[in-house]
Amino acid sequence: MLSKQRLITSFRNGKAHPHFLKVNQKHIELAATLIHLFQDCHGRRRFEIEERIKTFNIEKVKPKVVQGLADLLYKRSSFNDISFLDTVKRRQQIFSASAAYWKNAAKDETGFLQHRNHILKIAHLDGTIETVDEHQLFGDNPSNQILEDFDVIQPEQLIHRFNIAQVQGLLLDSQSLELRISRRRSAALKQVMQMMKFFKLMFELKAIENDWITLAIDGPGAVLDNSRSYGIEIAQFFPAVLLLNIPWQLTASLKIPNRRRIFTLEMTEDNPYQSHYQTRNVWTHEKTTLLLERFNQKNPETYHAFSDPEIIPLRDNRYLLPDFSIVEDNSSGEDKTKRQMRFEWIHYQSDAKLKWILQVKPQLPENYVFVVKGKREKLKSLIKAMGKHLLVYTNTLTAPAIMKKFEEDKC
Repeated sequence: MLSKQRLITSFRNGKAHPHFLKVNQKHIELAATLIHLFQDCHGRRRFEIEERIKTFNIEKVKPKVVQGLADLLYKRSSFNDISFLDTVKRRQQIFSASAAYWKNAAKDETGFLQHRNHILKIAHLDGTIETVDEHQLFGDNPSNQILEDFDVIQPEQLIHRFNIAQVQGLLLDSQSLELRISRRRSAALKQVMQMMKFFKLMFELKAIENDWITLAIDGPGAVLDNSRSYGIEIAQFFPAVLLLNIPWQLTASLKIPNRRRIFTLEMTEDNPYQSHYQTRNVWTHEKTTLLLERFNQKNPETYHAFSDPEIIPLRDNRYLLPDFSIVEDNSSGEDKTKRQMRFEWIHYQSDAKLKWILQVKPQLPENYVFVVKGKREKLKSLIKAMGKHLLVYTNTLTAPAIMKKFEEDKC
């Protein structure tokens, strides 16, 4: 994604039109030149790269385009870790030594090297001009950090990333979104819901009419905590929508800073954008995968945790989307039964979402649990109302916490 300073957007008749960079020869050459610049700057300081970028002057190409492409390349770059250097302490030593030295500096020593080496001795630092440089003194300044690695990308791919980033930057300011999908393919709704679960979005099925299903997605303003993080999830959801191979329509209401009017961003499947995401059959979040791995490592004998792809329909066009399940194998002779508990991990909360949880409680399966982050004192009424259908954690959801909830259900 790009910062707001790198976004190029036209606003006309209440609609937002993000800048789109065509994949033509001129733009491919520009992207290729920038990529080669980063490759050639291995071992150089960040400010040197920035100075070289400033020299770019491509006819009829906006400076923001060059800066935006460069920012995406910076995100693919690794700069040296200077945490082992106490640069602040080093500066203090040398500056104090320098002040003391110049009070009694020998008048007959006029060479820079002599003065410098005397100061280093007073500061009790081993080194000469070759070993003590600005990088050691000002290495905590990002502009002095040295490029150590660069993840190469093809010019055409960089252009596609730039175009998607322009849309993502606008979605960070979305108040709400609507996604309409065609009903022609029965598995489409399941696919979209898996995507929304993966990106932890809060949504509801708004309408089913004719050949279309409309899903309403909450914007960052509806989230009680971590609205910025939730906005990033919405932005990251956009490239996933591009993977849908059915007719779809995406509409976002945007509240742009320093503009009074609410603008609309509209997109359909008939668009020129190209996603960099890989198509997948099941969308499982990395946090969930790691949690399940830890659980299975701790309980390898009787219990098994796995990502749960099920979508459980309720009344009034509502659905449960479990993230994972725990199964206990109680096999005994010919009588084989398995006790299962499903968990739906609620990563973000809103007043509407908490109200929804309470509304669906009467329809919940006996073995269904919502997992919510928060302080028990603040969630006291929810805990009382939901009873065994709720698991509350404070900081990090852990395998022992899940195991404890599973064991409690035995009692």
